[in-house]
Amino acid sequence: MHYLTIVFIVWAVAATVLLALLAYRSTLTRYEEDCLFLGDCNDHQHKEQETILARVRKVQPAVRVMTVTTCIMSAALVGTFIFQLVQQLNTPAS
Repeated sequence: MHYLTIVFIVWAVAATVLLALLAYRSTLTRYEEDCLFLGDCNDHQHKEQETILARVRKVQPAVRVMTVTTCIMSAALVGTFIFQLVQQLNTPAS
């Protein structure tokens, strides 16, 4: 199996995980407001908002790691493609 195929498969897995994490994070915050004005009588809504923020904060480090991983794998994919292309161009035709 060629290196390009292996790097592409690893990149596809990393990109899929990243997209799944982004979709999960967006479903958590889909119907949430940027700013809420809560009084003392809205403790239930305040707790609900805190729960949602806690979930988003848990997911955020994984999103960052997968974003960096996907970027590195993208660079590796391009690098491997260029490396194999240069090798093919330098190989004498028989």
